[in-house]
Amino acid sequence: VHDETLQSHLVSVTEVRMSPDLRHATVFVKPLLGQDEDVVLRALRTNTAFLQREVAHRVRTKYAAKLKFLADESFDEG
Repeated sequence: VHDETLQSHLVSVTEVRMSPDLRHATVFVKPLLGQDEDVVLRALRTNTAFLQREVAHRVRTKYAAKLKFLADESFDEG
């Protein structure tokens, strides 16, 4: 992704939850050390179309899943 925010932050994908029909994926992410979480989420959401194309190209399924990015709050709860 050619985005300065995403290039300057390490982002961990902690979990992906798929819908039963595999058309929707909720992606839980956490930036390294939790820094600039809102900025990173905004950048991921801005580049969602590109990321969906990349996933569809690399994971061969009948339908390309629509990605939804959310912050992973499980570390804060733990």
